[in-house]
Amino acid sequence: MDILGIKIDNTDMEKALEKACDALSDRASFRYIFTPNAEICMAAIKDNSLMEVLNSSFMNIPDGDGVVLASKILKTPLKEKVPGCVFVQNLLGMGKSFSVYLLGASHDSVSTAAKKIQSLYPHITVAGYHDGFFNVDQEKEIIDNINTEKPDLIIVGLGAPKQEFFIYKHRHNIHSGLAIGAGGTIDIISGFSKRAPEFFCKHKLEWFYRLLKQPARFKRMLNIPLFLIKCRQHARKAFKKKNRRT
Repeated sequence: MDILGIKIDNTDMEKALEKACDALSDRASFRYIFTPNAEICMAAIKDNSLMEVLNSSFMNIPDGDGVVLASKILKTPLKEKVPGCVFVQNLLGMGKSFSVYLLGASHDSVSTAAKKIQSLYPHITVAGYHDGFFNVDQEKEIIDNINTEKPDLIIVGLGAPKQEFFIYKHRHNIHSGLAIGAGGTIDIISGFSKRAPEFFCKHKLEWFYRLLKQPARFKRMLNIPLFLIKCRQHARKAFKKKNRRT
């Protein structure tokens, strides 16, 4: 499905997990999944290079109510929201045996997340981890370590769009595995951060909860209504064009 030039998979949690599991079983190649929300989509509309990166992925799951609402505005409704952090945790909890590498967050958070994964999911092997505080000169060492350990799953939590550009940059350098650009998922697994309470999730107010917790995000979150306005304008133009033809 195309939302203002960005490819989004029209999937649900079950189907997305099934597709990810298929990719995990293919150890001969490297693939990656992105989790675009409305904020990332708006950034991609402003930055063609980011749009190119997003559209190169194996799968883009609709992470956010804003993306689902945008699809409805464009008359091509997505099945449901598939939150990236929940998707990753569900993937870890499916009972399948595979190895995982964690990249991102602070050293304390990522090391704690590694221990929690080993405790909560004994069928999963933590192949390694590295915090998200590294410079360009250290990237080769990290990639070499990933290739040495050969993890099946690579959880990259560097924040958007840094994580997307990092994965895309090294798509030919990482030999195998499935990478997921997962934002704050490592912090959620470690317990250093918490997902919005059920009330906010149920009423599609996760964005508001994040704003309450991090008021500095206000300027960034203006991209959400701007994205929806863009979708509305596009829908109106498409409607007028269709009427002229008839």
